Formats: sequence, C-alpha cells, structure tokens
Amino acid sequence: MKKLGLFALFLLAILIAASMLPLVDWARAAIVWSRDNPGASWLVFIAAYLVAGIIMTPTWILTVAAGYIFGWWLGIGIVFVGAMLGAMAAFLIGRGLARELVQAKVAAVPKFSALDSAIEGQGFNIVLLARLSLLLPYNLLNYAFGVTAVSFRDYAVASAIGMTPMVLLYVFLGTTVSDVRALLSGDLDTGSAGHVLT
Repeated sequence: MKKLGLFALFLLAILIAASMLPLVDWARAAIVWSRDNPGASWLVFIAAYLVAGIIMTPTWILTVAAGYIFGWWLGIGIVFVGAMLGAMAAFLIGRGLARELVQAKVAAVPKFSALDSAIEGQGFNIVLLARLSLLLPYNLLNYAFGVTAVSFRDYAVASAIGMTPMVLLYVFLGTTVSDVRALLSGDLDTGSAGHVLT
C-alpha cells in the first residue's frame, strides 16, 4: 500500500509540474537543438520517449519529431528503441510497483476487463490486435497488460510488431515537416499522408 501511495504521489507531482511549466516552449527549444545536434541528441530523445511512456504522455509528437530531426531510417530506429523501452518499463511497473493502482484503473474500463478475460492462452494475439487498434489508448495499454497473464516475451514481441505501422507513418510524416512551429502546433501540411493518420 505504501508503494502505491508513493507512485500515485509521483504521478500527481509530474502532472502538476507539467501543467505549470512552459512545456511547449521547452519542446520547441529541444527540437531545434536536436535538429542542430543530431549526433548528440539521439540518446536524449530516447530518454524522453522512455519518460513519456512511463508517465502516459501522448508520444505521437515525439514520433513525428523523430522524422523531422533524424530523417526516415534513423528516426525509425530511435523511435523503436524509445517506444519499446517505454512500453516495457510501463509493463514492468504495472506488474510490480503500481499493480494495485493499475488494477483499479483497468477495472473501471469495460474494454480492458474484456481484454483481460480474453488474454488467457492468447496473449500474443491479443496484444498484437490491441496494438493495431485505434480505439484503445496506447500508453494505458502498457500498464494494463502488466496486470494480465500475458508473458513479458509475448508482450514485447507483439508490441514491436503491432506498433510498426504507426511508427512508419508518423516518422514519414515528420520527414515532410519543414517548420518546427507547425510541428508543435499540429498545423501540418501533410497532404495525402495526413489523411491516413487523422
């Protein structure tokens, strides 16, 4: 119970700080710095992706930013490493430190209750299908699967396969961005690729 309380306080502190800090300005400065220093910024970018996965911050902007900063191939590689580290960290936190909190959150969402009951013996397939679904929140899934019976191996492999289409699409979208202000505002001229993603 003590661990649960500490974890809840940690998340609350992060949310309060995020609401009070100029995150958009910081993000803009970080993206500009990363674009100017691609050799030094990939590790920082992976760390940011890891933290975003743990605190359940939407990561699509980071995925698009990877394409903008690093280009197609390197962007895909960096996003995969960061996304997998974040997903695995959240899964392990959900399975251990914050298990009670995650179980309470999952129990309140009927979709996740159905997911839990379906996962017996079909862990790999259920994780893969959930990753491909646009109806289930990606970051909450990381924690939710931690309190199910799915094995870590099945979770990791199915997650890697299931996240591939969206990673490819969003990184590609990032390679078409020419202005960091458009990237951060979401006001992107994406052409036909944008219609696929929205």
